[in-house]
Amino acid sequence: MKTVSIHRNLSTILAKSNEVVACNIYVSAGGRSHHAKPLLNLLKSTQEKCRQLRSNGTGNGNTNIVNCSRTTLSPRDLAAESTSSRNVERERHQRIQNKIAVIHAYADGPYNRSSFHIAGNADCVCQIASHIALGAIDFLSCIDANTGANANANANNSKEENGGDNLSRNVSSSNDDSTHPLVGLVDHISVMPLSNDIIETGLVVNDKPNKENPDVNAGADVDLGKDNITHTQTNSSSATFIPPDVHGMVARSIANVLDQLGVKIETYASADPDNTPLAIVRKQKTSFFKSGGLTAENDNTENDNEHADKNEKHRKITREVQKNLGVCTVGSPPCFVENYNVRLTKNISKKQAMRLTKKVRERDGGIVGVEALTLPYSNDRYETACNLLRPGVGSANDIETVVEEWIDEENALLRDKNGNDGLMDVNSKLPREYFVDDAYRVGTTVSQCTAVLDITQLESKVADHDTNVLDGFRIYLNPVLN
Repeated sequence: MKTVSIHRNLSTILAKSNEVVACNIYVSAGGRSHHAKPLLNLLKSTQEKCRQLRSNGTGNGNTNIVNCSRTTLSPRDLAAESTSSRNVERERHQRIQNKIAVIHAYADGPYNRSSFHIAGNADCVCQIASHIALGAIDFLSCIDANTGANANANANNSKEENGGDNLSRNVSSSNDDSTHPLVGLVDHISVMPLSNDIIETGLVVNDKPNKENPDVNAGADVDLGKDNITHTQTNSSSATFIPPDVHGMVARSIANVLDQLGVKIETYASADPDNTPLAIVRKQKTSFFKSGGLTAENDNTENDNEHADKNEKHRKITREVQKNLGVCTVGSPPCFVENYNVRLTKNISKKQAMRLTKKVRERDGGIVGVEALTLPYSNDRYETACNLLRPGVGSANDIETVVEEWIDEENALLRDKNGNDGLMDVNSKLPREYFVDDAYRVGTTVSQCTAVLDITQLESKVADHDTNVLDGFRIYLNPVLN
């Protein structure tokens, strides 16, 4: 009953707040043909619920808005929730208009991963994020095995028709072949203030100072882990904890909804009683670094095949996640976090890719607030995946500047290596296209979120925006739709 009471208190507090927040929901799906239509339908239903909330039509103040037979609330608790919902609804209707929208939706086939990016009034974000998370869990956990088999068969046929194109094979592969690490069906939910400046909460991160690794990942989608950071837990009660900031309360409310469904929740940052950083949560409490194409060891090795046996064990862990609901890390970093990836060409070895990763990463002397990771992608390519923990200080433009410096350095190394063999002139320089396949932002920015929220009072403009988001998501899913 304590959890329900705290959940009710959070709902009441958030309904009185006019603060706007952003939220990213990461789903371990998007690389199979039978994922595409459910994901598109989930986006459509989410956009419709946003429209209803903007018109004050159907908001009920209860973040548990997806019916699910697995909910464990007792009849007494459900009655209490219903009373709370009516009270919260009265509070919400004092607001002139709700601001809420889906800012962006993205799918990455080879990573078998999708993300939904929303922003709006705190209580509305609770409802919409819960709808997305529970909807994704429902379709992912209930997918019929035959559907998956048929999807893989169709993908193989598509591969033959396309002359053995590797992309078709990769985007339709199973989750255990995904190169992106994961810990659950809904893998990560991050609720952030709409600010590039760190929001002070009064909470103290209980980390011992570490000169080698001073930066702490507070909310990025991919993190490196900190081998030498220790964290001291307090005696705070998780069941009665109320975060000190609004975005932390939103994260906590979403976590409560998923917890009722049976998802194992690990909170971080201000949503956690101990303000534990995400990097530590993932390293100490999840199998994040033992899944997908990531291990703690293979980020430090230049041998692509050295850890084949260990990677097979990690694929088995990933398959277990796929069979169960898994873990969801839910938290609230102190400022808006951006993501920026640099996808390299097949000309670039892992050793070269790691040099770029270290060059942009703050703890190796790179850009302030940037954490980076070398990930295998597809077709023998690697990515440097970057998290901008302080985008107001270390931006995507700064990463691009460093990429150009890295290209110059790699050209110099190639000239030194090949010049002696007469293969490369001392003054020659290979173009960017030789090194970089693509460099792109994953997710949104503060300015993107605020620009969309500024038009929420004009439903015709929001409708156009929703159409663009849906069409873009369909394009991202296109390889698995064909």
